[in-house]
Amino acid sequence: MIDDFKSLDSFKTGNNATENEIVEKNFLNRANKVFKKLNIKKINLNFEKEKFKFKKNSIDCITSFHCIEHFHGSPKKFLKECNRVLKPGGTLVLAVPNAVNFRKRISVLFGNTNYYYLDHYWNQMPYYGHVREPTKEELKLFCINSGFVNTKLYGKNFMGIERLVRFFNKIFLSKKLSRSVSKILLKPLELFPGLCTDLHIVCKKK
Repeated sequence: MIDDFKSLDSFKTGNNATENEIVEKNFLNRANKVFKKLNIKKINLNFEKEKFKFKKNSIDCITSFHCIEHFHGSPKKFLKECNRVLKPGGTLVLAVPNAVNFRKRISVLFGNTNYYYLDHYWNQMPYYGHVREPTKEELKLFCINSGFVNTKLYGKNFMGIERLVRFFNKIFLSKKLSRSVSKILLKPLELFPGLCTDLHIVCKKK
């Protein structure tokens, strides 16, 4: 299981910490407790510079959720490494934000950007935001060019649901009701993966 490439262990918790840093630090503490309870080993690794510490053809399944869009370089080396350590017939599951989801297409028409938050890009040193989000065709291309086959792509709206929940909560004053309404409204959009906020692809090693 692969997550964001930066080490959350280094996040600040004092007076100089941002609200997001405190939230993510608290999440990391809870996650570490679960890892320890389930005897899961956590390794901090810079995928852009280092290789996996696994032997060739040794892993059954690799998952990477919202990770490669943070890379400051091409994800080619990372995906090639995934292919190397997976067993023949092994599964790779990738999830990324969609560069051209429905909301972003509308925003661009009105002259707004589809890029990540400007204040993060301007103020973070180093920058940990989204560097390059792929489209559905680009995501397929990444996997095929890295030696994977039987690609199946799905559209999900986890990021979109959270945005709608914040909007509807101002009206309904109930997060539970807001989440239910958001899920119902966004469910039909999954028929069109290219319009969804999240792209998930499942593929196999030859």
